[in-house]
Amino acid sequence: MDATSPFQQLPGEIRQQIYLAYFSTPDNIYVFDFPSKKLRKSDNSPIDISLVATCRAIAKETRGMAFRLNTIKFNTTYSDELRILAGRFHMFISERRSALKSDFSNRAASMDPAKLGNVINRHPVLVPTIEEIKTYGRSPHSGYWADVPSRVYFASLDALRAHLASLPPDGLSLQASNDPQCHNGLMVVNNPPRRYDRERSEKLVGFEINPWDIPLEYELDDNMLEDAAWVELPTHLDKRYHAYERCRYIDNGKYRFSATATAIYFLRRIMPETRCLVQNIMIDEDYRSVAFPECHALGLIPFCQENPSLRIIRGASLWGNIFLSRMDEPHWQRHIRLTFHCLDPDPPAADELPLGDIVQVVAAWMSEAGILTSMGMPVGQFTFFMDGDPFPEEASEIFRTELQEAALLQETVCKAPRPGRWCAYVQRIMDHFLFDDFPRLLADLSNNRESGIIQCNFDPGTSVGSPDEILSTHPEWSWQEWEYELWDHFEGRDDTLLPGFDQMVLHNNMTETYCQKFPNGPPRGSVGDYPDWDDNQTQPMPDLPVQAGDPEEADDTEESDAHEADV
Repeated sequence: MDATSPFQQLPGEIRQQIYLAYFSTPDNIYVFDFPSKKLRKSDNSPIDISLVATCRAIAKETRGMAFRLNTIKFNTTYSDELRILAGRFHMFISERRSALKSDFSNRAASMDPAKLGNVINRHPVLVPTIEEIKTYGRSPHSGYWADVPSRVYFASLDALRAHLASLPPDGLSLQASNDPQCHNGLMVVNNPPRRYDRERSEKLVGFEINPWDIPLEYELDDNMLEDAAWVELPTHLDKRYHAYERCRYIDNGKYRFSATATAIYFLRRIMPETRCLVQNIMIDEDYRSVAFPECHALGLIPFCQENPSLRIIRGASLWGNIFLSRMDEPHWQRHIRLTFHCLDPDPPAADELPLGDIVQVVAAWMSEAGILTSMGMPVGQFTFFMDGDPFPEEASEIFRTELQEAALLQETVCKAPRPGRWCAYVQRIMDHFLFDDFPRLLADLSNNRESGIIQCNFDPGTSVGSPDEILSTHPEWSWQEWEYELWDHFEGRDDTLLPGFDQMVLHNNMTETYCQKFPNGPPRGSVGDYPDWDDNQTQPMPDLPVQAGDPEEADDTEESDAHEADV
């Protein structure tokens, strides 16, 4: 467009008004459509940016305007084509977490904190953990494993990398071993000494993959399972390994990639100059997703550090996601059967929400959000929002009773008298203990539920008492006596009745063929240790959708890089 054109002769204020009308959408939202890899309007209509391509002057004047005016929204990603890949990725990350935990436990006794360098500064929990394992042996009851899961994962990974790097080129570390010992009533049993395969450990820690990745670039093949997750492969046709089967054969669940993983996928694929134009992102974790989504916001930290103007709100549905995300149940078909009380000889009503694991998973989501600042998230750029709709009153009741009392229980027992250093570790693994900062995070939410890093749209209540007041009633009691007394007092809660909740769970988490087969929920009876797989799901994984062009090949001209509706 010529500089002398009538449009260019208009006053700048009028041109700005025209630009505002052109780039604005009715709700000021762009939605990322994963199958097409494009941004669209919320009604799924395409975004028109042809005005930007008319001339360089207009492109310069409108640079970044579309992203300033509109929020980019991301939802969980599901398709029949990606379902099996997502399920296998979930199993892979689960097995990798277990492998890192095992390798760290085995090697911690031979680690020298002085040789771990900056890793100790980044993860202060490592020093007492290493000392604990050296003193009491390799035990599954370490208080270290009660920490926030992602912090344990990355502390173990960084410590193993630093430890392996500190060994001489031909060095092989020996596992420390003691005879079985009894410490404060806990039997600690160690395996006999053996040499570790250093090459195997280096493959485990050298593989770069995160729980918030969407691995479209490669198939999770057997070599990757064996090297990066320590999944033992069957040596002949008649031999079965459950870990291998869990990773290769997926059940009837609707396995989704998280909305946060989808947002990270989008941000990685656009040029840095374009990323810095994005100002508002809305992440809607509307359904349950794979690979421990409670920690996925860690993957957003580099983008917030890169762009100080970026503001991210991550919302998660309590009823459609958080309350259903049992951390110890990787196969979703079995999880549905447990949710429907199929193993309970005296089952409650189908519409009742079982409260057994709700406190644990809510505490995990809140604690993962609570550590983001310490992990490098700039202050004020990220918010975690818990959505209590469509049952806000029931959500409030659960928080006012279950969550507030669980926090009080943890604070009370932690303040109770406890003799000896070992008890400080033991009390972290008892039933009352959730995560270190959970009581503080819940108190912050209660006092400031509309402007803190963790927010909600329901009343979370306030603390139901004071630890000091409770402890003053029996000052002579030990922490173990308080553990038993308070646990007996707080247990036995009734489940929450939610009409239609069972069908919502079934249809949101299982494929249509499964719902057609079991329209009233899964059949009662024993389900075994692992779910039944359909015959057609034991075949090789189908071809994956081809990715769009490399980020390096993206068009970065002034005419088009400001408003990439096409990623």
